[in-house]
Amino acid sequence: MRRSEAFSHLNLFVFGLTIIVCAAWFNVGYHHPDEHFQILEPAAFKLGKGSEVDLPWELHERIRPGLQPLMAYGMVRALDVTGLYDPFWQAFILRLISGVAAFSLYYQYSKRHIITFSRQESTRWLVIAICFLWFVPYVSSRFSSENWGAISFFLGVLILLRQNSKAFHLTIAGLLFGLSFWFRFQMGFALLGLAAWLLFARKMPFSGLLWLASGGMIAMFIGIYADFWLYGDFVITPINYFIANITNNRAAEWGVAPWWYYFSEYLISAAPPLSVALALLAVPGFWALRKNVLAWVFVPFCLVHMAVGHKELRFLFPMVLPYLIFVVNGAGIFVDKFALKRWHRLVLGLCLVVNTGLLTFRIFAPAHDAVLYLRFLHKYARDNNKPVLLVSEKDDPFVQVGMCMNFYKPKNINTLILKDLEFTESEITGSSPKEFLVFHQKAGLDLQVRGYKKTRLYSLFPDWFSHVNFNKWLERSNISSVWLFKRQ
Repeated sequence: MRRSEAFSHLNLFVFGLTIIVCAAWFNVGYHHPDEHFQILEPAAFKLGKGSEVDLPWELHERIRPGLQPLMAYGMVRALDVTGLYDPFWQAFILRLISGVAAFSLYYQYSKRHIITFSRQESTRWLVIAICFLWFVPYVSSRFSSENWGAISFFLGVLILLRQNSKAFHLTIAGLLFGLSFWFRFQMGFALLGLAAWLLFARKMPFSGLLWLASGGMIAMFIGIYADFWLYGDFVITPINYFIANITNNRAAEWGVAPWWYYFSEYLISAAPPLSVALALLAVPGFWALRKNVLAWVFVPFCLVHMAVGHKELRFLFPMVLPYLIFVVNGAGIFVDKFALKRWHRLVLGLCLVVNTGLLTFRIFAPAHDAVLYLRFLHKYARDNNKPVLLVSEKDDPFVQVGMCMNFYKPKNINTLILKDLEFTESEITGSSPKEFLVFHQKAGLDLQVRGYKKTRLYSLFPDWFSHVNFNKWLERSNISSVWLFKRQ
């Protein structure tokens, strides 16, 4: 690689890392509740926060693996030792590690020149796709089972593709493949494709398969230990998971969808015309790489998910990396065979505009904005260093999807839930508190309590919005707010 090319790649890498850091910092909260309640809450319980009854039903049924909660527990304990006790900073570190690991892995794949067309600048294309495609930084920075299942699996593939892989390398690859399964059981479908590729395409000798299997056995023992750590008893969670969600069909309780759901959902969610253009490019790219290991793992993973009744787009997040490589190859093939016409450039320009807008939004927008309020409440409780009375109408802000987020909840916040906010002082505590907080599900609060001065402390709306309350539209908004009532 020429020095200028190396410098260009370095710039792209640094810029990509900058985007990842921003995404990890601003994308607070979770993409799906499982990202928090199946991972951080079990870790919080092991750290002494909350009680067992607050854990989701999956943990009571013992169907979730303990590997990633153990990973989160270890990281949080390590951060506690350094004096970083703030759970929001701890969650940021977890997202940052996830994002840096995923992006570094993607970058390593870009250097392998997995191309089928003539233009050698393809690696730069892949790096650019990783850096700039709007959903990639967001997906990469999630501390989720989908992300870590993908990271460990494709790192194993990367090691497997080494020239003259020795027994040690094969063992490490097998270990990573096994860990990917214990991070997310559905990675087993990708492992089936990998096994088929090893047997029929690569024709790996039996000794190599044994070394891979030995690494997988080590991962199995790690996974079983993690399950024992979480549940306090010997349990094999993959079997329990299969019985609950497949045999007993518990997963169908959250809805079923037809086999073509992922096609329509992707085209809509990934933002047309960008999603359409990417899909069209991915087809020839996939066909050109049909003998590559990435295609062999991509197909069974997607087909099985299409066959299963309960579907969510996040289930396909582990396949983002091979999908990007298919797209890049498809784009290269297109440029090789066709001269770019004016309408091609117009479509490309439109896609770039859409992508830039979505990328900007997706980097700086929270994954779940309710967590922003929890962060404010946590900071307020920490700074005051005394018992804080939080009054809320109907719902506790620390309770999301019916479960308490004990990982973020400070010990000195006492929450009082009322049917409505038409209350008196005696209905609050039976005494006369000097001050209390009110969490309200609207931006405006049309409430006065005799003897108390009301001040809005926090809302996603800026303060000047409160002066533009035409026809009391703030009271009808769906943006929550936090208010301080202080005795005069």
